[in-house]
Amino acid sequence: MNRKVLFWVLALVVVVGCVLVYFSLFKESIPEESISNWKVYSNEEFGYSFKYPSRFDIVQPLAWGYEGGNILVDEGVSYITVYVVKDAPSMDGSADLTLGGYGAKFSPPFGKYRSGVSIYKGDNLIVIYLQDVGRDINEDIDSLIRDIVSTIELTN
Repeated sequence: MNRKVLFWVLALVVVVGCVLVYFSLFKESIPEESISNWKVYSNEEFGYSFKYPSRFDIVQPLAWGYEGGNILVDEGVSYITVYVVKDAPSMDGSADLTLGGYGAKFSPPFGKYRSGVSIYKGDNLIVIYLQDVGRDINEDIDSLIRDIVSTIELTN
């Protein structure tokens, strides 16, 4: 191999290596936070509560026609929508998990950017889903919704 080709191959390897190091060190990342430090969302009317990361803020009420919840926003990154469907149909098939004695199902991603859980609590359906703004559902999002689900408490 002549010296010019070897030089350009080595230069390319160095440039690619520098780019990879830069993105691994400086990429935008969301710091992990212990679940014990998360905020608590509670709805006494429909008897449910759950914890969510403190980076989310309740900034929007639900749109007309929805009740029993809010939209929690991590500005420009993602949001959690929580609502209740009254007089909901019964669950189709078997439950993915049981929460407080009630069946629940994980929702498949909608589009590629939404994942959540539906809890069939008597005549009410409690829906909690996480929507990622401008990105696909990935392992981090799936892990976050499962962490949120692990904190759900149902009452009355």
